[in-house]
Amino acid sequence: MQGMLERNRITTVTKPDVSNMSLCIENVKKAVLSNLQGPSDPTDYHQLMGRLHAAKAKLPKIYQETVASPFIKELDELGQQGFTEILIQDPSRTRAAGLMLDIAQSILQNGEGYNVLATDAFQEIVSDLYDGFLSAEDRQGIKEPDLSIIPALVKWGAPENGPYTWPADATAVFKVQAAIVSLPPAHATNGLMAWSSIPHEVCGHDILHADLGLLQELANVVRNRLNSENIGQGLPDYWASRIDETASDVLGVLNLGPAAAIGLVGYFRGMNAAFSGRAQLRNEGPARDPHAADILRGYLGAYATALLEFDQAGAWAEIIESETDKDFSNIKLNGRAIDANTAKRSARIVAESIMKTKL
Repeated sequence: MQGMLERNRITTVTKPDVSNMSLCIENVKKAVLSNLQGPSDPTDYHQLMGRLHAAKAKLPKIYQETVASPFIKELDELGQQGFTEILIQDPSRTRAAGLMLDIAQSILQNGEGYNVLATDAFQEIVSDLYDGFLSAEDRQGIKEPDLSIIPALVKWGAPENGPYTWPADATAVFKVQAAIVSLPPAHATNGLMAWSSIPHEVCGHDILHADLGLLQELANVVRNRLNSENIGQGLPDYWASRIDETASDVLGVLNLGPAAAIGLVGYFRGMNAAFSGRAQLRNEGPARDPHAADILRGYLGAYATALLEFDQAGAWAEIIESETDKDFSNIKLNGRAIDANTAKRSARIVAESIMKTKL
């Protein structure tokens, strides 16, 4: 009997506990409001080249070969004039100049030991997630990605942009063979719920962009499935046109588990609290936003979690859906009101389509 009690005690599953959600949200809000900046952009060409050569030697060999060496060679061929022209042509640093400087920052921050403990932890998580996706054991019968089989190199910066990544199809412009992923510097020590966004970037965008044609195929699958289920109100095109962000949310859940979904809810509440004073998921989805409305992303995460195969999947899905329900008011997408049942049903179909369709 004693042995049976011990075995029962070992196998008892505790109910998921999110009672500290409000503290996590407040922590995110404080981190976002701190607006902590990372290292300044290295815009002096000759100084940058010297720093890159020195930092290169401190990187793991794989990143020396796939990131630092090809990037340094590209900058050398550009010369000071070409480098300066890129900076002038992209003053907002959202296109080529932003990409170029972010690649440089990833090499410098890792090579020069910026925020070393947090940077190493960030890189370790990225590598574990990406290596797990690429492992031979997990990919039996599935081809390797077309563009990159190397985990992204990490950096800190651009807090106003939140977490983001330059996938391998973007970094290839500078002959770099890995993605670059960034978190706001404040999240090195604060607002740690932001770290739950990492699989969205690394196992989402970076993987989706490493397989040529995958995004379009997924968009077609989602649109066709929603149409076949008679989901109207513009939702088939709404979801399909946001497939990059939508599929990244689902892939984040697939690779990290429910933490990716509940973390998204808490992180968005914290950011919205910082920007608008309201710690709630937004119910409105503007036409120009490449992301689905926050409220839909909460439901998408819940339904993706429900499809996972582990003992507490159902319990976690209920909690994530319940948390999302707390912020529900009136969903409006592209200026059009959407009834709650149709919106939730569409999110469930999208999650299932992305997770279960053989591509």
